[in-house]
Amino acid sequence: MSDQKPIRWWPLWSILILDIGLILWMQFFQETLQSFLMMASQILTFLLAFLWLMLLSRLKFKIRLYWLAGILVTIGLFFAIFRIKDISGDLVPTFTWRWSETKYSSKITRGETTLNQEKASDYTQYLGQGRDGIVHGIKLERDWKKNPPKLVWQRSVGLGWSAFAVKGKFAVTQEQHDEKEMVVCYELDSGKVKWTHEDTVRHTTSQGGVGPRATPTINDKFVYTLGATGILNCLQLDDGKKIWSVDVVEVNDAELPQWGKSCSPLVLNNLVVVSAGGTNNNSLVAYDKTTGKFVWGGGTDSSSYSSPDIFTIQGVQQILIFNRHTVASHNPKNGNVLWEHPWSKRGSANIAQPIVVGNQVLFASSYGIGSKLFNISLNDNKFTAEIEWKSKRMKPKFANMIYQDGYVYGLDSGVLGCIDFKTGKRMWRNGRYGHGQVIQVDDLFIVHAEAGYLALVEVNSKEFKELCQFPTLEEKSWNPPALAGNYLLVRNHRKAVCYELPIK
Repeated sequence: MSDQKPIRWWPLWSILILDIGLILWMQFFQETLQSFLMMASQILTFLLAFLWLMLLSRLKFKIRLYWLAGILVTIGLFFAIFRIKDISGDLVPTFTWRWSETKYSSKITRGETTLNQEKASDYTQYLGQGRDGIVHGIKLERDWKKNPPKLVWQRSVGLGWSAFAVKGKFAVTQEQHDEKEMVVCYELDSGKVKWTHEDTVRHTTSQGGVGPRATPTINDKFVYTLGATGILNCLQLDDGKKIWSVDVVEVNDAELPQWGKSCSPLVLNNLVVVSAGGTNNNSLVAYDKTTGKFVWGGGTDSSSYSSPDIFTIQGVQQILIFNRHTVASHNPKNGNVLWEHPWSKRGSANIAQPIVVGNQVLFASSYGIGSKLFNISLNDNKFTAEIEWKSKRMKPKFANMIYQDGYVYGLDSGVLGCIDFKTGKRMWRNGRYGHGQVIQVDDLFIVHAEAGYLALVEVNSKEFKELCQFPTLEEKSWNPPALAGNYLLVRNHRKAVCYELPIK
């Protein structure tokens, strides 16, 4: 008789039941980093099953060795054949052939249509003229199957997550080319390079990728850019000549955020304002927009990844900024902090621009934190900020939120959602577009999905209604789109495309 004990199956069944339970929990109850947690749970299941195989299964030793050899060979072959190409906004890697290379060229593919400059308009900064992601003055056709967008041009671009700023015939963005961080100006009608400016710096992270993040700001005859390592440039719009430059991280004794500087400069009167992150009253700083001379600094919190914006609250103009640990308001005249409120001790990736309605301010971020609506009061010339409500029903990561008629829309952990501004109540959540970007045109949202396609969605607080989809870059796309009239510029870290959108 054999002394071989029967195979012990119950630990394996327990592991599989645990895995199914985790999948169901994530599907119905977990909204943040769902894809990453799903991947992590499958890795955990594999490791537990491996431990069962080697230690608890009671399989013959020789059979276990065969399994071990097979698993090691399979893993070795996989990583010999494939390499990590990208990492998604949910921290999930995508793979490509190890021998494949990404090649960049200046080749331009022209479409069947030609840009009509009279139909174009300016889109001079991050999220458009109002820094709110809303484009006014045009009405889009709703049936893109009947009247699809027309290609004007497409071309390769350098690495980076910057968007386009557009004024007249100039379309300006930031890119990384080898060891050079570049500001590149393209001709809007042709996609040809008009001029470039170079700084010999390079920022890279394993998760965030390579290159500059912030969108240029065009003001009058100048372009203001903030590179990923903190170089603030003022360049002439017509030829790219440098007027002045300052390293805001170095001169303000600040630390570079993990994923690089992402703050798009705010031009306000004679000032250009950026989040430097210095802790000695240099958290938010302002420079003379003509000379680059330091004008003021204020606040002590380190910077996150948002951009300053100007609002009027309680009858007082103030600059709002989303810092690493706080939300803060600054006096635009001297930089003094008017009010400040703690956000998160974890120092999350705070990116989304605030929404201001009357004397209420909504901030929101991802990684399970969610949204907070603040009531801003003014008594005896002192501001106070108190929380009206907190909710995890809106958790934007890279994308902005948009306010319309009492409701807030945005990509809630990669899924388009709508909440009530006054209460935080969720109205609906649908449309898995990943960590892409959203802009509003009249009664429609243009969603540029993380996977590289456009979706046209109704602005509707009662229900989610997607009208159509249209392919664009067809790979990971985090960069915000720019809409100059009815000419849409989309790009990612490899390619840029200009489309003429159908209008009524």
